[in-house]
Amino acid sequence: GAPIILRGTRWPETPVSGVLHRSPPIAGTGETRLLLVLDPIDDPAEEAAAAYKH
Repeated sequence: GAPIILRGTRWPETPVSGVLHRSPPIAGTGETRLLLVLDPIDDPAEEAAAAYKH
């Protein structure tokens, strides 16, 4: 397969393209699906400071 980045339903702006992706079923094929979720950072400076508090 090929990687693709799509904006989710909670993205601040409505996408112009209107592209909708539906993953094909893989049950019973022995294949594994990888889902990587990237959450946007509202304020990069604030996020960087918070990263070092852990």
